[in-house]
Order: sequence, then structure tokens, then C-alpha cells
Amino acid sequence: MVAYCVTDENTSDISRPDSDTFKKRVAAAAAALRSGQANESRRKTISFLDQASENGSTENVPMRVGKVKLPSDKKSTKSDLLTPLSENEEQMAASQRRLFDQMVTLRTRLNERLAASNKFAMFLESTLATRDKDIKHANERLVAALLEIESLKHIAIEAVEAAESESKTKEQVVARLDTLTKRLDLMHSALRRDVKNIDAACIKCVPIRWVGMASDIRIMGSFDNWTKGIAMSPEFIEGGNNVFVADLMLTSGTYEIKFVVDGIWQTAPEWATTGEGLGANNLIVVE
Repeated sequence: MVAYCVTDENTSDISRPDSDTFKKRVAAAAAALRSGQANESRRKTISFLDQASENGSTENVPMRVGKVKLPSDKKSTKSDLLTPLSENEEQMAASQRRLFDQMVTLRTRLNERLAASNKFAMFLESTLATRDKDIKHANERLVAALLEIESLKHIAIEAVEAAESESKTKEQVVARLDTLTKRLDLMHSALRRDVKNIDAACIKCVPIRWVGMASDIRIMGSFDNWTKGIAMSPEFIEGGNNVFVADLMLTSGTYEIKFVVDGIWQTAPEWATTGEGLGANNLIVVE
């Protein structure tokens, strides 16, 4: 900051360069600088101004225009920058670090769940496409069966008419009946095959039990491409809840499953298994 002083009206002639008084003062100032008395006079002047300021009167003090620099603030040193954090600041920093770690962990878990959900959604889309294909195939077989029934109906009518007609021989009637019988046998075989395929496509309830102490159990397996699994519920029994049950809705086929008991993948020893070591899985055969 810079402070400015105002000149007194009685000293205005001193500042004129063409006045004798001004020339004398310049010469005196130059002599004082050469003799070293300028600093002493300045100190006296400043001291005199300070005393006048303390007394509250500066009317009779001759002043001239000039700039007075005020002392600047003390600059921070390197030791000030290296000042250790306070206890509250350390606690705040530790809290922020913990919050950041929790956010990273939460984001990782969310990404894992999102990946599993996407994989399960893809499995559902594939399953729906397969079911839709099966329904279309069943519809085609029903239409074919309907057309075959209409054809057999006409063959049966012709056989009856041939038996009642006097112009038809016995051999002709037998040939018509033989054709009808063969077509009926073919239709019977086709319908039996279709019924078997439809029965295999039907969903069946398969009960699952796990005996052992645990707090959380989930069944994972190839029935949903190892994506989501089925949570098992504790079954109430007298003396404690150490039996967990669940129902798997499966179609006919062979499936591999594994139990996740409190986060640990395990196989049931009383079930049939396939594979060895960590790659071992239990087998379920649905007929």
C-alpha cells in the first residue's frame, strides 16, 4: 500500500523550480547527501512526525507530496509450509480415504452384479428363443396331425363305401382298410414321439436339501449357465435350523450344480459328482 501526503499552502513557492529558495534547498540537499547528514535529518523528520501524530496536531508541520511505502506482510517460510496437520485435519483425511475405499469397493461389487445380471439376461433370452422354437415346432406338428386326420377320415369313408358297394371286390375293400391301418400306425408313432418331446420340454419341480450349519446357502449350476442361482431357505426343525431346502424348476436332462455355503463353493458328499478337485460338481438327472 502507498500513502500520500498533502503539501501545505505556505510552502507552495518552494516547489517552483525558478525560485531562489528551491535552488538553495536543492544545493543543501546535495551537500547533505555528500556529507552523510541526509539520513540523520530524515530520521529526525520521521521522529518529529510521529510525535506530532501522537499529540494529534499536524497543522504546523511542513509537508511535501511523496509516496510512503508501508511494510508488507511477512512472507511464509518453508518451515511454515511443512507445518504438520492438526489432529482434526488428520481425522478428516483418514475419513475421506475410508470413504473413497468404500466407494471403490461398492463400485466393484456393482460392476460384478451388473456383469452377472447381463449374463443371466442373455441366458433368459436364449431360453426364450429355444422355447419359442419349440412352440413353433409343436404348432407345425399339430397342423400336420390335423391334415393327417382329415386324410384318414376320407380313406375310412372310401373303405366303408367300397364294402357297401356291390361293384367293389373283397380285395379292393381289404386294400383300402390296409392303407387306413398303416396310416393310423404311422400317425400313432408320430404322436407318441411328439408327446415324449413335449413331456421333456415340460418344467418339473426338483426338491433340493442341504444338511449342515450355515447362515447363507445358494445353489449355482448349469441350469441357468452359472449366473444367478437359487437361494435356499432354512427349514424349521426342532432343535435348530440346520436343514436348508429349495425347489429347482427344471426340464428333463442332466445338470451340474454346486453349493455356495457362506461364500465357499462346496459339493454335497451324498450326491453323484463329476470332475475332480476344485472342478468337481454334483449331478442332477431329471427324467
